[in-house]
Amino acid sequence: MARPRDVFRVTVGGGHMGSKLAHDGEAPFPEGLVEPFINVLTRPGELVCDPFLGTGTTAAVAARLGRRFVGFDFRESQVER
Repeated sequence: MARPRDVFRVTVGGGHMGSKLAHDGEAPFPEGLVEPFINVLTRPGELVCDPFLGTGTTAAVAARLGRRFVGFDFRESQVER
């Protein structure tokens, strides 16, 4: 059984999934899911890396929180040119 502090409660669906492109991704997730990790694991100005870029939710949150960001995805359909 999970302890209450080990559980993230995040609203999904109904336009809460972050990027408008989320419907094209294989595993979209809301910004509220990644934000606590970026806040706890990095400081402003540090680099966040997402090797499975997808729709860029992690990139958007990292930029909003003042972190530098690099990401890539092997699927061309997931990478905006």
